[in-house]
Amino acid sequence: MSLEYIIKFIFIFSSCGLISIGYFFDERLDFYGINLSTVISVFYSISAFLLLLQIKPIKFTRPKFILYLFYLLVLISTPILWSHFGLNEYGIRKFITFSLLIVPISVIIIEVFTKKDTVFMMWVLFFVASLLLLLGIINIENVSSLKGGRMSVMGGGPIVFSRWLVIGSLILFLHPNVNKIYKYLFVPLFILFSLMAGSRGPIYSYAIIMIIYFVFTFRKNILKVLVLSLLALSVVFLIPVENNKNEYGNTSRVVMGTSIGGYARIDRIERSIKLIAVSPFGVGTGNWAMESNKFSLLSHRDKEYAHNIILELANESGILISIVFLILVVLLFMSAFEVIREKERYLSRIFFVLFFFMLLNALVSGDLMDDRFLFIFLSLYLSSVTLENNLEKQLTK
Repeated sequence: MSLEYIIKFIFIFSSCGLISIGYFFDERLDFYGINLSTVISVFYSISAFLLLLQIKPIKFTRPKFILYLFYLLVLISTPILWSHFGLNEYGIRKFITFSLLIVPISVIIIEVFTKKDTVFMMWVLFFVASLLLLLGIINIENVSSLKGGRMSVMGGGPIVFSRWLVIGSLILFLHPNVNKIYKYLFVPLFILFSLMAGSRGPIYSYAIIMIIYFVFTFRKNILKVLVLSLLALSVVFLIPVENNKNEYGNTSRVVMGTSIGGYARIDRIERSIKLIAVSPFGVGTGNWAMESNKFSLLSHRDKEYAHNIILELANESGILISIVFLILVVLLFMSAFEVIREKERYLSRIFFVLFFFMLLNALVSGDLMDDRFLFIFLSLYLSSVTLENNLEKQLTK
């Protein structure tokens, strides 16, 4: 076993751990006086530093160039905007997560990872999703006592719990080498417990992806279409729509009409659009609430955000940076049309679908810290495409 393999092994586990936690320190993870998040952070910092030193001269593609340009612009603009608009604890925390967690992991995945590394990281993420599913099953009898009757575990929120389970279901469903029996057994289980979290964003995003997938693959996957359609119908009939919550989680919240949260998001969109007109070059990371409060009677705390990644970037980093991000998304979709149709490129297809799922989520919920999954799957997709292209070139020589 080589030293490089050991370093990558430590990096993948520690980075996935921090991706799960969302930050470098979590006071809830104290065990016998030792904070587990601190230990993970130390392993991550050392392994990430060593892997960054291994980066060779970078060969740019258009998506990679735009991604790195986006990272650079956010990193440069944030201190400049802070010097004018000020900063707060939430903004500092968000910037640290972006600059020391999202960017390094992304660059290492794209520049250092091999195909085996991308596959291993995918299965580690799937293991985390499976662990959360298991904890959800164990905790099912206590779900009615949780806040709002919404399923969650380990102190995390229901939205994050729901996203993790959908990620697990998508990996399982899309991987061609997984036995169909496991797919029919565990994919519905992942989705059922995701429904119990009562979060619309992940479920609606999953539904959109499945509809698009079935439209393009109906003839090849007619059995899957029928099975999952019957499953969806059974879930609809089982959900007690008339009640806001039940002993098995707030599933009815997913299919009920507009909620208070929906109206709150409309207010966030309106104030975000007004803020773009007043401050088109941004107000600095973490300052959305302070500056947007000027345009609404509803006052938000500093740690609130726009719940839309495009508006968040336009408001906090500037409209130019949000446009760069949109260009990146367009380029990724253009490349995906050429890549995901090829049967042997199943890894790229899985990572693109996961990126697409997180993008849909990022348009309706979460902030830049929550969107760390989006950038991780984006990076895994770019890495996978690059590795597959290099392999094709070698075979054609």
